[in-house]
This record gives sequence, structure tokens and C-alpha cells, in this order.
Amino acid sequence: MIEALYWQGERLPAATLAARAGALAQRLSTAGVGERQLLAAPADDPLRLLLLRLALERLGAALLPLAPDAQAPLAEWGVGWRWDPAAGRPVALDRPPPAQPEGVVLALATSGSTGAPRAVLLSDAALVASAQRVCRRLGLGPGDTWLGCLPLTHMGGQAILERCRRAGAALWLLPRFDAGAVAQAFHQGVITHVSLVPAMLWRLLEAGVQPPSSLRVALLGGQALSPALARRARQAGWPLHVSYGATETGGMIASESGPE
Repeated sequence: MIEALYWQGERLPAATLAARAGALAQRLSTAGVGERQLLAAPADDPLRLLLLRLALERLGAALLPLAPDAQAPLAEWGVGWRWDPAAGRPVALDRPPPAQPEGVVLALATSGSTGAPRAVLLSDAALVASAQRVCRRLGLGPGDTWLGCLPLTHMGGQAILERCRRAGAALWLLPRFDAGAVAQAFHQGVITHVSLVPAMLWRLLEAGVQPPSSLRVALLGGQALSPALARRARQAGWPLHVSYGATETGGMIASESGPE
């Protein structure tokens, strides 16, 4: 379990997260959400989305996080439920809801580099295997804190949650990427890992944000990192680990680190 979640100035310990996820799981179960069912939820509230994921896992069900304005073919993807933020409850889209493959806990919308959007189904076993390998590679463990500022609608954001859970590390979650908010989190002196895409790294450098002494890993992915940007960041003291991964693999497949 996550050691603690830092969210908007509040520290939520593991016991608090477990209790809130358990209460939400009971509400979902009472509404009819059950094993091997898929619930779509808007990603406008990262904390709610995180709790929904934990709650659905307790029921043997899966979460499909979507951007609030996303137009997804939910029926084609086998979605039986959607979360209604206004009502604060799940709404059935189909009766009976279609069954997903056994063990699926997460679905993510992706089209790869080309083609029509589709839902990639990820099992708990696949996510755990990926997270454990990455934790070993990047040295994530108890007492560490990963700063999450990637969208939770993509594998990059979801993978951070999974890694922190498996390593017993803390997660510092931001509602969205903001250079000032990242700088404030860094100032607390507890951030050891952060995930970024090159555009975020460029914005942090442009804003003059300095990596804290606590930071051991700045994981870069999502698109190619230009040599010029990599040199500039390394000269500024950023501990870059350039990575490659895919939604289908649960995130990072390989990474490199060290001098260019």
C-alpha cells in the first residue's frame, strides 16, 4: 500500500486511504458494480479517481479513466458503468453489464501512434510485474516520495500509483502539471522521484526550477528527448533517466541514465 498520499496540503496515511477506499467499494457494490465489470470515470478529480481505482480492485472490477471531454465508444469497449460526478454515484449503462477478462483492474484509452482509439486492458498481475521491475531499476522504496504530475488518463500517471503501492513509498499528487506547484513540492525536501515529459522539463528549466538535493530520479518519457534539452538539464543538476515504454506493457520497458 502507499505509505501516504500528499494531496493539496494534506497528508493522507495508508490507513486513511484504505478506509476511504473500503467505504467507496461498499457504495459501488450496493449500486450493483461487481466482479469483472468496467466503470468509466472522468479524470477531473485525481483523488476521487485514485480512490475509485482502489475501491474497484476490492470488487474485482476495473476502472477506465477518461478526460472530462473525451468522446469514447463506451459500449464497444465493454463499459457497463460510468461515474456521475454530480450525483456522486455509479450509473449503469447496460443490464447486465458485460464481463471483462478475469484479472483486469485497469483500462486505458489509447490509439498508439496511429489509428482509432481503443481500450487497452491491463491485469493486476501485469501491473505488479511492471511496477516491481521499475522499482528495482530506479531504487524506489519505503521512505521515498514520487511526485505525480502526469495525467491519470495515461499509463505514465497510473504507473506512478502502482510503483508507490508496491514499494511502500509515498505519492505526492498534483491536480495537473504546474511549474510553480512542482517547485513548491520540491521545496519540502522529500521528493525523491518525479516523472516528466520533455515539454514539462523544458518549462521547469525556463521557470528556473532547481532540482532539490533529495531528488534521485527524474524519469523522462512520452516522446523523444532532444540532446540539447538533455544537456541543458544535466548541466542544471537534473538526474535524468530517459525511458521508453508503452500502455500495453504497464509503462516503462527500458531506461538509460548517466552522461550523454
